Amino acid sequence: MVEKVNGYSRKGDFIRRELDYYLVRTTLDITPTGVLSDPSQRRFDKLIETVSLRAQPIIIGDVFTTTEDVPVADLPVTLSLTTSTVTVFNVRFAIEHEMAWENTSISLAESLNGIEGFVHTIPTTNNNVSVTRTEDL
Repeated sequence: MVEKVNGYSRKGDFIRRELDYYLVRTTLDITPTGVLSDPSQRRFDKLIETVSLRAQPIIIGDVFTTTEDVPVADLPVTLSLTTSTVTVFNVRFAIEHEMAWENTSISLAESLNGIEGFVHTIPTTNNNVSVTRTEDL
């Protein structure tokens, strides 16, 4: 048997269908630290909690950072920065529920709006989170 977070995997345990893959990008630090009072840990926890409200994440990748030239096209908040580069925090995950956000009027990015500093509104000027459905992790 293989130990899992929520129990054990046994012969006959299968994922039922194709997975949907997503990439979340933000200018907010979402690095998991293991310290519950740490703001970046709270943001990461709330991100996973928000995903879990509609679909169970089957795979959650490590948070990784990229340094990108300003402005970053999918993060309009970077338009107001005076620096030439910005650190973007990224996390990829997979869910088993097909089209969990595509079949509703509220996207995952909109679901995150107002939670632990995430912003995704119209007008988009202050948006600091971007969610993209991808082909793979």
